[in-house]
Amino acid sequence: MRVIGMRILLAEDSISNRLLIQSYLKTTPCELDLAENGELAVDMFQAVRYDLVFMDMEMPVMDGYTAVREIRRWERECDMPPTPIVALS
Repeated sequence: MRVIGMRILLAEDSISNRLLIQSYLKTTPCELDLAENGELAVDMFQAVRYDLVFMDMEMPVMDGYTAVREIRRWERECDMPPTPIVALS
């Protein structure tokens, strides 16, 4: 029987932090998608249903604060329940 894990979006511009989180999750059944900035994270979030988001708060193009506001606005407009978002700094 195949165990299906959570679908996680990691929005993080630091390569070393992305590698660290990937290494923590590599033995789990989680699917991890990576976004290098907040704008890309919002686009990805709107395209795929995630169970959890790890959001770096200081990123180029769009910071995490703005990205979270955009994600929450989109969830309200689509009448979706809020996805858990964990802030990273």
